[in-house]
Amino acid sequence: MGTKSPGVNEQKIKVGGIMVNTGLAMVSIFSIRGRPEVPSIVLHSLGEKNINIEFVVHTLDLVENGNMTFCIEQKNWTQPWSYWRRLNP
Repeated sequence: MGTKSPGVNEQKIKVGGIMVNTGLAMVSIFSIRGRPEVPSIVLHSLGEKNINIEFVVHTLDLVENGNMTFCIEQKNWTQPWSYWRRLNP
């Protein structure tokens, strides 16, 4: 199969299970073209409002547009929509 590296512990760690966290709102921003600064603008803006992010994912699609998805507590989503619109860089 492969070669063993000297001193490497081959004990396998079992990883599994499902993490459940209710009360979250998922926010996605799609087709961020040619704007690598957008994730930092969004995260900085949320941090200024003391809005914690449960997790964040940033991907590129087939034409290399950025897509960003993150989860926040639902109570923070209920802020006026105008706040979220101001994050539009």
